[in-house]
Amino acid sequence: MNRICMNCLKRFHICRSRLEEKPGRGKFCSRECTDTYKKEHQLAKDENNPAWKGDDVSYSGIHRWLRNNFEKTDGCIRCGKSTGFKDNRSGTVWALKKDRDYSRDRDDYLELCVKCHSLYDWGRWTDDKGEKHPMTRVAEIGIVEI
Repeated sequence: MNRICMNCLKRFHICRSRLEEKPGRGKFCSRECTDTYKKEHQLAKDENNPAWKGDDVSYSGIHRWLRNNFEKTDGCIRCGKSTGFKDNRSGTVWALKKDRDYSRDRDDYLELCVKCHSLYDWGRWTDDKGEKHPMTRVAEIGIVEI
């Protein structure tokens, strides 16, 4: 099939089977044209994006925003673990501090591994003596050496 590139407007040929393989193929003649077009037509980010919802964002939306905008450190602030238990990707997640509302403020979140996040949410953090640490203590000081 002959097509016209959306970026450089040159004619190019693409096999019908390639078009059927994945929807959306056959718009650009090369990877370079694809990348150039995407850079030039990139949607505005954050407040400038027409789909921006401000503080009326969903649970999954705020978590996606946190992943994209906050740099992760070396690991969990409680146990120091830096990789996930199933793979080598970052094993830390953003946990909302107790008595805080979902926001776009980095100070409202703790960087914890999945296990410590669960313990934090359920109020079951203990030290090596088995004594429970109140959740409010963790939220107030941010980092707990245990």
